[in-house]
Amino acid sequence: MQKSYIADAVQYLKNEGGQNAKVGIVPGTGLNNFIEKINIKHTISYKDISHFPLSAVEFHKGFIDFKASR
Repeated sequence: MQKSYIADAVQYLKNEGGQNAKVGIVPGTGLNNFIEKINIKHTISYKDISHFPLSAVEFHKGFIDFKASR
């Protein structure tokens, strides 16, 4: 991926509320209980992020949640 593509995606995420993010979590199998304990503040679909790769896995929902801990 080109540096300019990454910069575009980062800027989009910052504009959508990501500039205040303190922690990023990429959940995998077994983390559903943990994720359910966090309130969703904002959701962004991968398809809305310029140059962002779409999920090729059927069970992956293909979005980023900005959440706040309870």
